[in-house]
Amino acid sequence: MSSSQQPIDFKDISSTTRSVTDEDVASMTTPSITAPPLTTPSMIPPPSTTDPTTTSSVVTETESNASLFDKSQSLVDIANNTFKELCKTLENEQAKLLELEERRKKLHDEMQRLKAEIEEEKHFYKLNIMESVSENLNCLNKGFDSQNGRSVANSGPEILDSDGAQRANAFGEFVILNSPKSLNFKGTEPISSEDLGDVIYASLGNGLSGDAKWPCLNILDPFNLPTNVITIRLDGVTSSKLSGEKTYQLEGHRVEDSLNAVADQLEADNESVCVMNFENFEEAIENFNALLGNVEVKSVSSIYLKPELHIGDKQYLSSIAYINAMADNMNTLLNKCKLLSISLSVDSIAKGHGEKSVATIEALDMFATVAKNVNNAAEKCSNKGTLVLGIVKKTDNTRAKRQATTEEDKNKYNLAEYYSEDYPVIFNIILWLMVTFGFSLLAICYAIGSMDPGRDSIIYRMTSTRMKKDN
Repeated sequence: MSSSQQPIDFKDISSTTRSVTDEDVASMTTPSITAPPLTTPSMIPPPSTTDPTTTSSVVTETESNASLFDKSQSLVDIANNTFKELCKTLENEQAKLLELEERRKKLHDEMQRLKAEIEEEKHFYKLNIMESVSENLNCLNKGFDSQNGRSVANSGPEILDSDGAQRANAFGEFVILNSPKSLNFKGTEPISSEDLGDVIYASLGNGLSGDAKWPCLNILDPFNLPTNVITIRLDGVTSSKLSGEKTYQLEGHRVEDSLNAVADQLEADNESVCVMNFENFEEAIENFNALLGNVEVKSVSSIYLKPELHIGDKQYLSSIAYINAMADNMNTLLNKCKLLSISLSVDSIAKGHGEKSVATIEALDMFATVAKNVNNAAEKCSNKGTLVLGIVKKTDNTRAKRQATTEEDKNKYNLAEYYSEDYPVIFNIILWLMVTFGFSLLAICYAIGSMDPGRDSIIYRMTSTRMKKDN
């Protein structure tokens, strides 16, 4: 075999021959219906082998997704908690706003009340100044009249009666609220306070020891006289808003003495007398409970009276409430009392708020209303057989035992003492100088008290030298 000859590869020959034979066979075969290939176990693809790198990447991605989900869930929880906290904070702020609004309303009401009180006090001081000016003018007029030889009555204020005539020495009113047909009140003559007891005593059919001084009472039918007498009295003012059958001017200051005298006279005649003097409030309540027991007493409201600030206002409102309760139980009172005397005072209100203040006017309106209630209840219970009298009088200007008789009150309106504009400066200088001096003295005392005895000090040197000289 020569070197130029190449070795024959039988694999190539066989593959070439096989490929030609297949093509020839394919061209020579006729078209036919081919059936779907049958699936045999040899045709099923073998399971793919998993790449370790791919598996690790999938696991890493899954873990990252889980961590992202956990983070998002935690963020959602944080957002929910934050939202809840914001809601709670908002609710708290709303509650605080409501509370502030309520406080604002209360402060506004308090400011309005204080403004009303300030206006009332201003009005009161204006009235006092006007009264002082009018008093000074009256004094000047009296001095002028005395120089001209004319007499001037000065025992009381001058009041006009129903006929327009000017009357002096009038200190109150005597009002006939209700009277039976057996009595007739006529004329316009003023009544003295000393004659009130005689009028009440004679109205019940009792004889008087002397002649009657007041001519305005006439007894028409001595067989149908009043069965009961009710007197309702108000102290502290000269006039009121009472309206009745007849009104007379009242003179003098002995109203209480006259009523006490007729009460004692009736008790001596074995007649029952009931006295409700609400100026002595505790005693009046005891008498009320003794007569009526534990009955309901409805409280009375007010606009201008301040029961929480003034004791007089509180006592007056309580007195009105008890008198209303008496009107509701009038039948029981009339069966037990021949004479029912009711009295209360508006003097503390007039002094505290002013005689012409809105509080005093409201108190007078309350008195007129309660007197009307008592009158209506008496008419209903006795068929107009009860004599109801209203008495209004000025408070007695009686002198106290410890009151000075010669000195006059120079500071009538209780004005504050006037200080110069240098007073605050001088006061501060003296104050802080004394404070500094006090602390300095305290420091010196402490330093001397805590000084070391062995210290080389000028104090000890001088002392020892002086001691040597003395020795």
